[in-house]
Amino acid sequence: MKRGFTLIELLVVIAIIAILAAILFPVFARAREQARSSSCSSNVKQLMVAFQMYASDSDGNLPYYWYIVSGGRAWTWPEIVDPYVKNTQIHICPSAPLTATTYWATAPAGTAVVSTYCWPSWVKYSWYNWYGTTMFAGYPTGTSGVKVNAWDVVAHGMDEVDKPAEAALLVEGHYIAYYPVAGMRFGSAYTSGFGQVGNANIYRHNGGHNVGFCDGHVKFIGGQDYMTNSSARTTGTYAGRPQSPFMRVGP
Repeated sequence: MKRGFTLIELLVVIAIIAILAAILFPVFARAREQARSSSCSSNVKQLMVAFQMYASDSDGNLPYYWYIVSGGRAWTWPEIVDPYVKNTQIHICPSAPLTATTYWATAPAGTAVVSTYCWPSWVKYSWYNWYGTTMFAGYPTGTSGVKVNAWDVVAHGMDEVDKPAEAALLVEGHYIAYYPVAGMRFGSAYTSGFGQVGNANIYRHNGGHNVGFCDGHVKFIGGQDYMTNSSARTTGTYAGRPQSPFMRVGP
């Protein structure tokens, strides 16, 4: 006669399985996110190559962040560099939400997330209270950049950046556009942005994000470190001031 399991034995087995699941599921989730982060990194790398190719064809200059064209429509930078990649899918991080209101609560009907990457060209290199940390930081501005303060650095091209390997150009974020629009693969520009520390929609790879630098390389950086690290120091006229080690557009 075969002996079956008692209720206590079954409960013990179930408890062991539950404990193992609680231990292993977070490990599996992190491993899956790591794989997605690698795919995202590849996207950023390809987009950085596109920026470099555009600059090579444009006397070293970066494009405008957006262009007004006929009918009040605004071309996005993804539209401008698209001839160098011809693939809309590399603009989408596999871990990113794709609902416009996730990033911008008041995004109107008829808008869509057309890219989950952001070139913050409106943030020129200057002296900021950067989300609670006072330091020099910023991005290449492209053709539209304008110097306001004596200490501002307006880099129209990547070759005007002081330390290209330590100066970010492309970060994870969002680009929202009116979409679809006839004759435009990425629609007409509405808004774009990147995130503060703790924004899981931006720092979506286990608390970090992929960053494309002006020399073309891509690096994974934790959100807290990227936004608050002021360990670098400036040189030149304003030497010795706190500076972001990731946004060294100026000296």
